[in-house]
Amino acid sequence: MQYSRTGIVAVLLAVEVFLAGAMLWSLGGHNFSAQAAGMHRVDDGSHAFAPMYAGRAPHVILDDPDSGVTISNSTDGSVRVTDDSQMHGWFFGNHSRPPLSVRAIPGGVAIERPGDGVHVAMFGFDDEHVTIAIPPQSALEVRRCSGARINGLRGSVRVNSVDGRITLQDVRAASLFVRSADGSLHMNDVSAPSIDAATQDGSIRAYGLQVGGGTLATQDGSITVALQ
Repeated sequence: MQYSRTGIVAVLLAVEVFLAGAMLWSLGGHNFSAQAAGMHRVDDGSHAFAPMYAGRAPHVILDDPDSGVTISNSTDGSVRVTDDSQMHGWFFGNHSRPPLSVRAIPGGVAIERPGDGVHVAMFGFDDEHVTIAIPPQSALEVRRCSGARINGLRGSVRVNSVDGRITLQDVRAASLFVRSADGSLHMNDVSAPSIDAATQDGSIRAYGLQVGGGTLATQDGSITVALQ
């Protein structure tokens, strides 16, 4: 998840004011209301969508900047999506995250959710994650996510993580483009005619890599490659 510096500072200041006010109010012999101090309780669990038949090689788009994602194979030509996100406890900031949208597009399926701003869990936890199964020959396009684990695909793979590690396992890609703004790249048993993989902050680890050419680049980190 990525938040603006101004938003983070504002929320942290609100937390400090809340804690100071709560202590002073309690010491004065008064009852303290969390809701009155700007906190609210959230109980938000996971949700599975109905499978969407998409054919042998659909174009599958994911755009959910705040969620990590796990993507693997489906065996029946369907795209299967589960929003595994969990948000329970007392929070400052946004009281709930926007719902995940799963819709048919020409030639495939789009899975989308806008960024949900800043919220801080005072007493509880917040985990944002989506699990997706797609036909192995899909053209996968992850426009934004917050970390990705991708396993077993055989089509084209294009992944952009705005914050978080990208892991590829057993991928035979027709084309492979991988970017992380803040996170390492891990590739195990990956092949492609060419590869374009880069991270702005993190290491690159590639084992059993089979490529005809391409580039691996990091602005801040080491690169380890073991060709097969």
